[in-house]
Amino acid sequence: MKNYVIVGGGSTGYLLLLGLADAFPDKNITMIDSSKLPSMGVGESVTGTVLEYINRVDGFGKPEFNIDRKRFWKDCKVTFKLGIIYKDWYEKGHTYANPIEDPLFYLPNKHENALQDFYLERLKKKIPIGTSMIFSHLMKSNRVDILRDDQNLLDTTFHMSAIHLDAIALRDYLHEQIKLNYNNVSFVDSTIKDFTQGEDGMVENIHLSSGKKLDCDLVFDCTGFKRLIISKLDGYKFNNTSKELLVNSSIVMPLPYADTKVPCNYTLAQAMSNGWLFKVPGQQRWGTGYNYCSDLISDDEALREYEEVMGLENTSPKKIAYETGYNNESWLENVISVGPSSSFLEPLEATSLHTVICQTLMLTKEILPYMETKEDIIGLREIYNLDCKVMIQDFLNFICAHYKTNRQDSEFWRYYQRPEVYTERTQHLFKLWKHRLPIPADFEFSTSTYYLNRTSLMLWMPVLDGLNLFNKDKYRIVSHYAKKIRDHNSRDYKAMCSDIVEFSLTHNEAIEAMNRGDMIIW
Repeated sequence: MKNYVIVGGGSTGYLLLLGLADAFPDKNITMIDSSKLPSMGVGESVTGTVLEYINRVDGFGKPEFNIDRKRFWKDCKVTFKLGIIYKDWYEKGHTYANPIEDPLFYLPNKHENALQDFYLERLKKKIPIGTSMIFSHLMKSNRVDILRDDQNLLDTTFHMSAIHLDAIALRDYLHEQIKLNYNNVSFVDSTIKDFTQGEDGMVENIHLSSGKKLDCDLVFDCTGFKRLIISKLDGYKFNNTSKELLVNSSIVMPLPYADTKVPCNYTLAQAMSNGWLFKVPGQQRWGTGYNYCSDLISDDEALREYEEVMGLENTSPKKIAYETGYNNESWLENVISVGPSSSFLEPLEATSLHTVICQTLMLTKEILPYMETKEDIIGLREIYNLDCKVMIQDFLNFICAHYKTNRQDSEFWRYYQRPEVYTERTQHLFKLWKHRLPIPADFEFSTSTYYLNRTSLMLWMPVLDGLNLFNKDKYRIVSHYAKKIRDHNSRDYKAMCSDIVEFSLTHNEAIEAMNRGDMIIW
């Protein structure tokens, strides 16, 4: 099992390639990526897993990847993402925030019910959860959780963040860094014509458009929505999620800033008649677009609505169509699908590259190190297939819940008033939350891998609160810890919030520091 072949570049292929090249220096790893194929160039708003992945360290604190991490921020045109602002979702004129913050990170006493106590205190005082967190105050002031200490030195003790980036720049950065620092990787600039399978069904070689054949022991399908390899294998099945997720098309367009400053540190998601509009702040421009259901609104109508809201006219955005869903088995024979080749659940909550990172860590840390023979493939792929499906179904429930709002002004929003749209698990939780508050156990489930990221109470609670999806009168303190501890946590959190907002860098100061390479975060 010496020859690994990645089919398809883009963000997915290169993030995977970095992990494979570092984890398996004894393997011959080939990436097939044609320069003739256009890049999709989306995926600019991502979760914190990408930043964490690039800056991974081993048990001794040594950087895991042999790349120039100081160049990541500038080369990939990265900005901070402290949360998402949801405008007009619950109803027109209503806005709520979902800060990407784990309050436990800041609480001095992290007892087992500390997170629930944090939310309960806000419910008792009738304070919206999404507007009363440290990150929500930083979002309002366009600052980030990087402080200057008494000696005017940068202190990142508190820092945690998601990011926005330029997806094409990320691909170019990783290509350069991998080519420079890993000698077990080769690149083939070509498209593929076909592939050959052996009697056992395993793919033995890939046929290139040049006529050359590449031998392969393991193939990674990173061809996005095309799924060029895995979809042609016997037993392939795609589970369509159009019943749960109506959004199936996007128009995307970059827009210039009014001046040179980055105007905000969050993603804006604004509900529209048949989907939602987004604005993502990059270092030099906005990334904007409209994600909509083409079954309910035409492309021309979507464009007109986008232009009206954005105050534009005569624009020519890029159009992208997609089918939401996931492979019933993301690993068939010796072909492993990763990223959108494996699943895609529309752009909301930026789960696409998040999924790529989770799958890459599952493969490089817990699955592929144990694969020595073809016989191992059969057993190990069951783990990957099961956990990928569990992960995507969890993300599906989370995304779908965002659409359970009070809006009934279009067929799109009225559709989500129907209970059968939601999975049985989600319907059960909606009923349960009429009688008690959400708790961590509502989002827990068993998996086979440590690296499978799940949603959690921390992610769900600001959304559920913003959409009034639970009975807020059920705010009784359930902690068995003394009131003194709860009051101490609340007091210290409030004081810490004031200090951080007062002494933190502005968003633009932080970007400049990161671009200079003054620090590496995580």
